[in-house]
Amino acid sequence: MDQTVLGIFANTDQLLAASMRVREYGIDEVSLLSPVPLTEDTGHMKSYGRDIMKFFTLFGGISGVIAGALFAIWTSVSYPLPRGGRPILVGPPTLIISFETLILLGVLATFGGFLLLTRLPALRKRPYHDRLSEDRFGILVKVKEDKLMHIESILVSGGAEEVIKIED
Repeated sequence: MDQTVLGIFANTDQLLAASMRVREYGIDEVSLLSPVPLTEDTGHMKSYGRDIMKFFTLFGGISGVIAGALFAIWTSVSYPLPRGGRPILVGPPTLIISFETLILLGVLATFGGFLLLTRLPALRKRPYHDRLSEDRFGILVKVKEDKLMHIESILVSGGAEEVIKIED
């Protein structure tokens, strides 16, 4: 069973050092909580293998091109406007509609992916502590029950003022 632990720190140096040690221990589900934007190097917190945002945009763009082309072709075939021997299906108007739907569905898919990946809106209560919006920094670690004691000792030895176990 997974357990969530929140370590509260007084400054960012201790926070970043402890978060680096937690990551080195092999825990991937680590979040930093801060009342202000962190300007320090938090590169060790990034998980580079999980950047899937670009695929939402790609899928939306490809879907938009296909949907726009099909819509323009279907409209031309369903409601033909004969114009003195000119062809019913013409390329430039179809390309314009395809481009516009590419942009539209690409943006909508990107926005939907953003909401999905940032877990917005929050459907269940997220762990939080009042001091984190005032003057303290926090590390939120989701860990297995057998590694819980070791993670708590890492946070305390890293300078945590308080370590709180949060029931999920």
